[in-house]
Amino acid sequence: MRHFGILAIGFVVFLFSVGPLLAKSNDASEKFQQSYALSAGGTVSLQNINGNVKITTWDKNEVKIEAVKYADDKNDLDNLKIEIDASNDIVAIHTRYPEERDEHHGHGYEVEYTLTIPKGAKLDKVDLINGNIDISGVTGTVAASTVNGAIHAEDLVGGCDLKTINGEVGAEFGAMAAESFARLKSVNGAVVLSMPGSSNANVEACTTMGHITNDFGLQSSQESDEDAYVKMGDSIHGKIGKGGASLRVETVNGSIRILKSKGTR
Repeated sequence: MRHFGILAIGFVVFLFSVGPLLAKSNDASEKFQQSYALSAGGTVSLQNINGNVKITTWDKNEVKIEAVKYADDKNDLDNLKIEIDASNDIVAIHTRYPEERDEHHGHGYEVEYTLTIPKGAKLDKVDLINGNIDISGVTGTVAASTVNGAIHAEDLVGGCDLKTINGEVGAEFGAMAAESFARLKSVNGAVVLSMPGSSNANVEACTTMGHITNDFGLQSSQESDEDAYVKMGDSIHGKIGKGGASLRVETVNGSIRILKSKGTR
């Protein structure tokens, strides 16, 4: 119980510490918009420190980048840079914070991004420290991480690697092939994975302090262990359908739910 108390206190401190950031108390702001050609199966990456990210898709072979920069004043705003490295196969977005602020994780600065990318593109790396990430409709592979924030991805097909420290992780597969995969990880937060009821997959799931529930009839360690009432954690190792896709889900402080997608239950 002692370890749980320490982690829980840390989570509360996080909530209060990022409050001013989420409230957008910055006095200066500036919009940014650019579009770049990208092949249908090209790669997109984004690096940022502070700010929410929303990514959707379309049928165009093009990446549209919309952003809003926030800073304390106009001078600080001018020193906050968005840099793009673009070719036919790669669009890489880098957020450059003033050097004197880097060691403080960009305190006083924030950039919110909205990206529209080709449906079959790969999200090679979306990295944040403070902010939520929402992804929808990407059929290529997806990799995203944040420290303080939630990650949600829906209408997945290829596979995903989603990680956060303080926040919920959610992934919903619109279809699941044999080569699909999911790696979902949080420390302080619940994790939810949903997929069609007809999916075939191998599942490994574990939580240190929480419970696991699922719609696929898989038995968890707490359900099978007569002494489970004295244990805090839970785990599942099993096969859905014939097995196939590789699914790994884990958290420390939080529950795990493995669900059938709506309409397939």
